[in-house]
Amino acid sequence: MNYIRICKGVQDKGILVPINSDLYKNVDLNKDYYTSAFFYNEDQYNTFKTTGTVAGINDTVTNKLYWDFDSADNLNQAKDAAHTLCARLAKIYTLASDNIALFFSGKKGFQVEVTFQSETFTPQEVKNICLNVGEGLNTLDRQIYNANRILRLPLSKHQDTGLFKVPLDFTGLAD
Repeated sequence: MNYIRICKGVQDKGILVPINSDLYKNVDLNKDYYTSAFFYNEDQYNTFKTTGTVAGINDTVTNKLYWDFDSADNLNQAKDAAHTLCARLAKIYTLASDNIALFFSGKKGFQVEVTFQSETFTPQEVKNICLNVGEGLNTLDRQIYNANRILRLPLSKHQDTGLFKVPLDFTGLAD
């Protein structure tokens, strides 16, 4: 069985729940909540139960590629970069619309997530692919690729701005 980590705030060490769990159960969307980008296996779950932390667990996998575009000075630059990335993804992969998720982050940018049904990636593979596909996009956050990365849960409130991480569609991003 694989697990995903849910954290209340960025300082919370979180809990591990089975990946097929309702991630929104017991979650107050008026707070900032996060989920791990990567899955934890049974051995890693047992280590977490013993130590209370995922620190040192580096051999995780995911079925997701993700990008974060931020610009504190010009939100349109982040939006344009996310739009360009989506166009690149459409040329590289044959993706169903339910495999790609776009979000306004609630602060200074946009996030793009692609979920694959039958592929998994190591943290290094995610980093290599995402940086390669995102090459030249100057608002891409290049520091977010590690084995224990957490991503804000969609529809949860940003702790600083009070705005929510909201889903967008590709055509909405282009407007």
